[in-house]
Amino acid sequence: MRIAIVIHGFPPEYMAGSEVYTLHLAQELNNNHEVFIFHRIENPFFKEYEMIETEFGGLIKFEINIPFLPHYFEGRYINKKVEDIYTKFLEKIQPDIVHFGHLNYLSTNLVRITKMYRIPTIFTLHDFWLYCPRGQLISRRDETLCDEIDIEKCVKCLEEYLYKEEKPESLVQKRLNHIQQEVIKKVDLFISPSKFLLNIMVQLGIPKEKITYLDYGFNYNYFKDFKKKKSEKIRFGYIGRIIPVNGVHLIIDAFNKISNPKIELYVYGSSSNVDYLNSRAINPNIYFPGEYNNWEIGDVLSEIDVVIVPSIWFENSPLVIHEAAIAKIPVITTNLGGMAEYIKDEINGLLFERNNVDNLLEKIMRFVNEPDLIEKYGNNHFHVQSAEEHTNYVEKLYQSLLEE
Repeated sequence: MRIAIVIHGFPPEYMAGSEVYTLHLAQELNNNHEVFIFHRIENPFFKEYEMIETEFGGLIKFEINIPFLPHYFEGRYINKKVEDIYTKFLEKIQPDIVHFGHLNYLSTNLVRITKMYRIPTIFTLHDFWLYCPRGQLISRRDETLCDEIDIEKCVKCLEEYLYKEEKPESLVQKRLNHIQQEVIKKVDLFISPSKFLLNIMVQLGIPKEKITYLDYGFNYNYFKDFKKKKSEKIRFGYIGRIIPVNGVHLIIDAFNKISNPKIELYVYGSSSNVDYLNSRAINPNIYFPGEYNNWEIGDVLSEIDVVIVPSIWFENSPLVIHEAAIAKIPVITTNLGGMAEYIKDEINGLLFERNNVDNLLEKIMRFVNEPDLIEKYGNNHFHVQSAEEHTNYVEKLYQSLLEE
């Protein structure tokens, strides 16, 4: 089977959750099939819209260089130049099936083009981007969560893209109509890695019969010979993108209220925001080890006793929660969305109230005052699929679409 995977970013240039998952899936598929990756890069030294054929991890990649993003609203989801290049890509590799991972920075019309060639399509959802242009159903103005699409609220949230437009409401509605007709209607099957995300997307407009639940798969080789490194201290850890909606600042504020030298916090991740967080950190036992490669996750978790996932948006199916489960490490996380779906309070971790620093501090101190909970909750984790198990399910979905 010849399989094309289309996503907005891919390792080694991009290592966030959707990109890491796609790498695991692609490498497993590549054991028995021919896999081709189509994704964006942003290199100002390369020619704009140049397509570069390269290789990574045994996979053939077709990289399209888009170093500068359009500032007008429609250009954020429709791009004729990308569509022309994608058409050449399809004609060159002639895939049997196309698996979409994300279309941000590319063009939503890639789905329509794929169907013009009568190729079956499958789409793994990683966030809410199809309906929410920002992807996270959270207002950037006041951090309130959205449980529906409110056009007026969207306009306020997207003002930097819409401020020059005469009728911004109609542009937002136009995008919604386009997504429903050219993506939702034309994709053969959607995959949701959490039941929470599935229910929200059905509520927003994806027909129930076109979406199925299938959690992520993980490369267990990253945990080969995994063993926790002993320490007299209790080590808490944040692992992920250092951006405001991921709530890492809440952990910093909570740890600033702790004076016990035997309680440490390690914040893994690299971005321009690290310097700001470092300046915000008063507690001398807060450390910023920097960026890491996902294949080093076993080494990172070997020096962490409790993982904290403090996101202030719904999340979907956070990879770090699954990685903590493989390593038998308990998790403190926010009591909503995909986070609360996988972490059960007082079973494999503790839940705290969204955006509540004092409540987060209480949960941190539970592990400090009752250290036996670390092993107890760590051993109560859910089963995490291997990449091989997950890929077997995906292959069956491919086959059913091809037979249809």
